[in-house]
Amino acid sequence: MTPYLPLLRLFQLLPAIRLEIVDILHPKLGLAILLLYRTRRLYRCPDLPIVLYNVPSRTSQNLLPETVARLAEIDNIVGIKEATGNLDQASEISRLTPREFQIYSGDDSLTLPMLAVGAKGVVSVASHLVGVQLQQMIGAFETGKVQSATSIHLQLFPLFKALFITANPIAIKMALKLKGWDVGSTRLPLQCEEEDKLINTLEKVLQDINAKNKDLDY
Repeated sequence: MTPYLPLLRLFQLLPAIRLEIVDILHPKLGLAILLLYRTRRLYRCPDLPIVLYNVPSRTSQNLLPETVARLAEIDNIVGIKEATGNLDQASEISRLTPREFQIYSGDDSLTLPMLAVGAKGVVSVASHLVGVQLQQMIGAFETGKVQSATSIHLQLFPLFKALFITANPIAIKMALKLKGWDVGSTRLPLQCEEEDKLINTLEKVLQDINAKNKDLDY
């Protein structure tokens, strides 16, 4: 049973917490009409901008473009983290929603392609390591320097893939440790069975990126 009413009451309390924005996982419901009925009522409660969370690999439920378009009619639903890995779906969401609706890539490796179909940015894992470079890539694309944006994307692409050779956030935590950050360990059941292999892969990727571009801060 979906804990709808307790969640509704929680949303009514959110403005008092002074949050700036809320990222919302949609309910795991089979019927889109029930999803729309409940979320329309629910999401109107807090006076806060809301970003939809569409990561089927985590939720086992895909928020379809037509449903996103109808939810985008609610004033405080301002965007979506779109992580289906499907550029056709991203394109359709961009086509069906208002221009001010913010689409964010949920995959670092697809940020640049998604910018081309209307995305505004990325909800990033790699930014913990290369946030400045990602900003430069997005800025270059937005100012028409597409070749520069592509160059940055290709330099960082091996890192994007390496960070997901095992379950997130195992690899990013390991990479941050290699950078000297004390970020602790992942909680069970998340664990790396081939830690030495992961360390070697990450070290090689970071060294290769550094060799290609001395301006990157590694």
